[in-house]
Amino acid sequence: MKSAAGIFILYFLLGSVCASSIGVGPSTLDYARMSRGGYAERQVTVSTSGNDELTCYAEFSGEIKDWMRLEEGTIFSLQANSRKTLTLSMQIPETQSNGKYAGSVYLRAQPSEQASSQTGMSVGAGVRIRVSVEIVGEQDSSLHLSNLFVGDSQVGSPIPVEISAVNTGTARFMAQINLTVRDHSKKTLSSYMISDMALMPHKTEKISVNISSSGIMPGTYTLSANVLANGVLADVAESRFRVLPVKTGKFEASLEKLILSDDVLFPSQMSTLTATVKNKGETPINARLKVEAHTAEGLYKTLPDSEIQCIGPKDEADMVTYFSSSYPGSYILHAYVEYEGKTTNTRKIHVAVLSHSISHYLPHVAGLSVLIIFAALSYRKLSKWANI
Repeated sequence: MKSAAGIFILYFLLGSVCASSIGVGPSTLDYARMSRGGYAERQVTVSTSGNDELTCYAEFSGEIKDWMRLEEGTIFSLQANSRKTLTLSMQIPETQSNGKYAGSVYLRAQPSEQASSQTGMSVGAGVRIRVSVEIVGEQDSSLHLSNLFVGDSQVGSPIPVEISAVNTGTARFMAQINLTVRDHSKKTLSSYMISDMALMPHKTEKISVNISSSGIMPGTYTLSANVLANGVLADVAESRFRVLPVKTGKFEASLEKLILSDDVLFPSQMSTLTATVKNKGETPINARLKVEAHTAEGLYKTLPDSEIQCIGPKDEADMVTYFSSSYPGSYILHAYVEYEGKTTNTRKIHVAVLSHSISHYLPHVAGLSVLIIFAALSYRKLSKWANI
């Protein structure tokens, strides 16, 4: 009887831990190079697939424990079968010596019902995030432009522009981006300014704008971009594009097919979604892929838009985006293409997210094996006693 009671208690405790288990990603955070007195932020996602609302606790340790701060506080709630994005900030002391430093954030959880009543396992289940940072003596001022795209336009239609400002340094910048359209003689025809952008260290800001083409005749032109960091020129970029005559033909495009690289995933595994788009009209179009992920309950999330592509008359192009989910279940991806103020037909594709990979269950299988062996040995002992 004592053996059976012991097995029951052990099984109950294991069940309590599993019920309040949480996951976190990423499991390591590197703040890279920061200056003394510098400030930076990183984000992590904490999730649970259990049926209980959880109360979570954050504990900092290591030589950088006093530099870290969780914006959501050290105690926060996590709804059943949900996820939450947390912001972990790092503030370097003004007098700190140069060097590499490390620490960690330990997140543990227990059912909120137990937390409020102070019953059950007070320690809860937990995960650790390892954090590192390198302190340098001076601020590294590195601000760059990347991924400049300028789409072809028609006379009288806006010129679509996409560009990213990337802060790879250790300092916070107030950035300003200037966009200028010039002809072959370098004459300025149109301009656009994006100002007062606060860029934190190691952050990327993606900008999408439409520039007026008023008064610009058909031809090939250059768009010049420059970025100022705290008023000082940091980087430049250029791209050529065309302004086309207005045609009487109608814009027409269709979404021909969808392909998923994997339609069966594990939590947080990523699958590539490729869409083939056909321009059926006589005029070039600027198009981008848009995708929504749905569950039986409704909209789950909107996937990142693909990059804008210019597709010539009667041509096809492949557009790409990515899907992942931390939560097991069945999903339907609704995809369509946005072009010249219009949208194509919508296509759907199914994807399944399984509970966990087999490696997730190995500790539980091992624990269950121990219980079975323990029960078998106890049964043999009881049988011997019964036969005496």
